[in-house]
Amino acid sequence: MRLALTILVLVGLAWVAASWAQDNATSTSQSAGTLPAAPPDPSSSTAPSLVIEPAPGSGAAGALAVATEWQGVKADVRATAEAIARLTTDQRQKWDSAVAALPSFCHEWESLLHDREVENLTHLIWKDHDGYETATYTGYGKVRGCEAKESAEGVPIGKVTYDEKNYYLVGKSIDEAKSHPKLLGTTNTLEIFSWEKDRWFY
Repeated sequence: MRLALTILVLVGLAWVAASWAQDNATSTSQSAGTLPAAPPDPSSSTAPSLVIEPAPGSGAAGALAVATEWQGVKADVRATAEAIARLTTDQRQKWDSAVAALPSFCHEWESLLHDREVENLTHLIWKDHDGYETATYTGYGKVRGCEAKESAEGVPIGKVTYDEKNYYLVGKSIDEAKSHPKLLGTTNTLEIFSWEKDRWFY
């Protein structure tokens, strides 16, 4: 009899516990809403997104066009736009002619720098140092910048930038020394040219 009563009490407690758990879950669900909150869907219209559309002329051809444009003449629009807008017709024609002629002038200047380097190599001053032949000379890199600007007086000016390279030659003979020049240092050089009489002067 006592065993049956104990079993009855345990079954009752289990039933009460199950009912309490069900009621507690129901009240929690009602207080938080009928459905649990789901994480935002990245594809939904409310999700932040970033769309990058290809620009016209993109791809290899577009990249080549941009590279070619930057290798040519660059006019500092922000610095010169207002001044150019105030130019007279004659001054504007002068400006346009100067800008159009600058790329070929920069190529010509690069060629002249190469000729100057060759000239420097043919007039080396050799010195003997502990049985070694030594000399120094200046070489030049390619033109890195070719930019058209307007001076305060309204005169077109060209800004050309390139590197000057200082070399050291050393060897048991002159031929050996010339065969492996050592770069001592590089100097970033800026030269400014003026547009006069329909041409760039240097």
